Amino acid sequence: MPRLPYEPEGFPPYSAASLNAAAEILFSWEELCRAAVTVGRRNWADVLKFGTYSVLEALWRLAMIRANLVETPAGRLRQSDAFRALDRSEKGAVSFFLGLVLTKLVAEKLFGVPWLLHLDVYRQQLAPRFLLPERPDFVGMDAFGLWTVVESKGRCRGLPNSLLNQAKRQTQSIGSILGQVPALWLAVATDFSGGGLRARLRDPDEPEPTAVDLDLSPEHHMRAYYRPIVDLFQASGGPPTRPATPAGVLVRTPLAGMDAFLAVDDRVLGWYERGDPPLSALLAELGRRSVLPELLRLRRSLHHEEHAKIAPDGRPEDADWAARLTGVRRVGDDGVSVELGVSWGEEYMRQEPEDRAG
Repeated sequence: MPRLPYEPEGFPPYSAASLNAAAEILFSWEELCRAAVTVGRRNWADVLKFGTYSVLEALWRLAMIRANLVETPAGRLRQSDAFRALDRSEKGAVSFFLGLVLTKLVAEKLFGVPWLLHLDVYRQQLAPRFLLPERPDFVGMDAFGLWTVVESKGRCRGLPNSLLNQAKRQTQSIGSILGQVPALWLAVATDFSGGGLRARLRDPDEPEPTAVDLDLSPEHHMRAYYRPIVDLFQASGGPPTRPATPAGVLVRTPLAGMDAFLAVDDRVLGWYERGDPPLSALLAELGRRSVLPELLRLRRSLHHEEHAKIAPDGRPEDADWAARLTGVRRVGDDGVSVELGVSWGEEYMRQEPEDRAG
């Protein structure tokens, strides 16, 4: 099974052990591909102007994963021969994309924040408001309506402290969202080193004095998140099926040529298309696995000089965090899944792309 080693930096001592020492996130290829399809894009609005090009975008994302990554016997993800044959600028573009995908994976697997949306989706209404020259990549929301601000850095090799410092400054440019202070400002940097993909995570603590408040509602955020997924689903052209699963009824359609299917929880489509169920009910039904409420409570306690009362016994239960790191969920907390065929099996994904069959 693939794994992502990571090093957490700067997280407060009340955090679980998983945020105070090096650890690994275990995941399936299906979870990685789901992150690739659902991670926010800077200019989805431009893609969707062209209808079925949104489908081609999703296929391209899966192809990027398939063409550039190989799983080692130890479960690390290394560069494929096809990746190594790219020129420098092409490698940089692929590494940037993989950084976004792994940031989405970290946000959901480690923190329970599935609704991660690229800030540039809001660029027209927000651009004049930023006083700092740098801004983060993402804003994310959990099932409790709590927010996180996230910056992603993806590199071919090398994660210097200067890169993490820059990412920290970018997250600190947002101080609140609709008046609510984020529970977490998170910097995620990834590169290929030490035998495969790895990550460094940093918690920047507090915003800058000049940080802005973003006027984003949960409803607006969720509609912007699901819009490309629903449009992709509707434009895929394949005949949908509606299999019942332990997670609920999934509406499923093929992604042509990729030995893969896209599936969406029927309740998500009902909310998006008809407002039924209401958003609050949908969030509760999809599951509440986020740790943001606990992190926010502990952060506030520290600000009130009550840290002696919460460390170490008040930190989130380490067993819960361990389950996050090792558990595999076929359907994401957002109700979306990518189902892969046999050609994505371990025996094939440990071979170079040109050698795979299925």
